[in-house]
Amino acid sequence: MPIRWITAATVLATVALLVVGVNQLPPLTEGGLPRSGPPPFGAASAPADPVGWCRANLPGVDCGCFAQKADEVMNARHEPLQGVAYVNRWDLALAQADKGC
Repeated sequence: MPIRWITAATVLATVALLVVGVNQLPPLTEGGLPRSGPPPFGAASAPADPVGWCRANLPGVDCGCFAQKADEVMNARHEPLQGVAYVNRWDLALAQADKGC
């Protein structure tokens, strides 16, 4: 019989310590770490005139096609996922237009 009382007291003390410990921790939704993920929509830096930039920097590329692809990439809306790192939109536009044009 005394072993049942000792076991019950140990379980009760363990649960009490667990409750106190959990109450001391901050909530997981409180944050504390800097936000990661994509920059806000439209924050990517790109030249104001993609056609002019193309003519000056990308010889042998169809600059009309490049401007269209760059515009599509820069203005595409997407739902950002928390904790995911995204490539700079201008770099993505350069890579896609260079291969497609």
